[in-house]
Amino acid sequence: MRFLRTIWNLFWRKRKEMNLKDDNENIYKERFDLISDVLKAKAENNQFIDIFHSLIKNDFEAEFCNTERGKNTNDAKAIRDLDYIYQEMKLIANCPQLYSKRIGAMGGSFSSGKSAFINSFLLDKKKERIELAEDVNPTTAIPSYIISDQKSQIKGISSEGGQFTIEPEIYKKIDHKFLEAFPFDLNKIIKYTIVLTPMKSDLFENICLIDTPGYNASKQGNTKRDFDVAKVYIKDAEFLIWVVNIEKGTIINSDLEFLRELGFDETTKRSLYIVVNKADKKPKNDIKSILDEIKETLDDYGFYYDGISAYSSSKEELYPNYIKCDILTFLRNHNKPSEKYNEFKNIIMNVFRPYFKQTNNDYEEMNRMHKLVNRLYSDACEAKIIGIDETEGSKKFDEGIDELLHYFKPKEDIEKHIQRIKNLSDKFIACLDNFFDAMGIERKEERFCKNCGEQIEGNKTLCKKCSASETRTNEARICPSCGKKADKKDIFCVECGERLD
Repeated sequence: MRFLRTIWNLFWRKRKEMNLKDDNENIYKERFDLISDVLKAKAENNQFIDIFHSLIKNDFEAEFCNTERGKNTNDAKAIRDLDYIYQEMKLIANCPQLYSKRIGAMGGSFSSGKSAFINSFLLDKKKERIELAEDVNPTTAIPSYIISDQKSQIKGISSEGGQFTIEPEIYKKIDHKFLEAFPFDLNKIIKYTIVLTPMKSDLFENICLIDTPGYNASKQGNTKRDFDVAKVYIKDAEFLIWVVNIEKGTIINSDLEFLRELGFDETTKRSLYIVVNKADKKPKNDIKSILDEIKETLDDYGFYYDGISAYSSSKEELYPNYIKCDILTFLRNHNKPSEKYNEFKNIIMNVFRPYFKQTNNDYEEMNRMHKLVNRLYSDACEAKIIGIDETEGSKKFDEGIDELLHYFKPKEDIEKHIQRIKNLSDKFIACLDNFFDAMGIERKEERFCKNCGEQIEGNKTLCKKCSASETRTNEARICPSCGKKADKKDIFCVECGERLD
């Protein structure tokens, strides 16, 4: 209580400093109540998230990556990929609805109309629907996950992982001006918000949109980190809808620089869609030429994009002018259930693949060297360089050969190492299994035909085609555990570490 009282006193001191005469005690009480809710929110303990984090930091990063054979140029990427799963697990724990959603980000400069674009797809206009704040000033101050749901609700997530409820009236006020009235940086204690509200199901039943801050808002005060925040949330999204204000006449240079920094080019082919918003502000004859100019600019800069559409958020109108495909078709194409469990499991398998592959290479190289040493010994005997006599020279040569053969002894050492990699991989997957089971989320594991590697359903071992023919192909080796094809020379599957007999 003493700390909250201190916050209250700081509010009033800040009010006097800013000379906010139009504010009243009720407004400051709203802000005080919001901070009180944030500070009182406690994170629910999830032991499997903690275990997963410990596996990353202790078992993988501190121990495995520091072993002689564990060292790999892929270590840094592997840690990032595992940390991505860890962050996603925390997100799902806070909002289980996200499990089946494909996450797309909304990006663009401030005042381009990102929030208005999302609002144009909300339902129940005359009822209790939740709307994002819209203004000519920078409004989106804290990233929001927008999810279609029958029940309208707003949850805030604190930096400590605690959940708290935000009333719609307060949520709409959380813009940059609202943040500046606080005597401290609110972004440091509120990480993001989750907005559940009815949306058009044919477009958003399986999509979650992240409303990010305008990357180029004023660099003063709380908006300093908007650029970095937008980058973080756009980086891991499955697709990006970039909103351009048609009144600018084209896509501005800072937009192009930001998109280039995020890697939207022909080499990565990340899914990018350009929405030219506020089309009602321009004569219809000008819209086509603006879209053509944007297309030409994107092509000249080497950007990869799925389409460009002219749209009016205020009129909720899609204009007939579009390039490649319209925005509604783009959304429908992405509106498919996501299977997070298999996505995470595949990431884990991809993390350990280079280590399995390197071990296979080591096995092959040691076998090769072992054969070379034996051949060297045979050639020396045949050339009578050494013989059966026990001269000092022969003894030294024999001892050297024995030492080499021991050094290049492949089987035991390699199999111990491959088992160590597999055990660690299995620990991550087991933790993932326990997490989804504890959350009450059904796990639909992928299974593969042991002959051809095609995905199959149920507990079968063969796909319909192989089951009908009952033939086995000799053209490729198939791992019976994960169904992936293996090279003839591989002793262990590079996907899952199983021994290939």
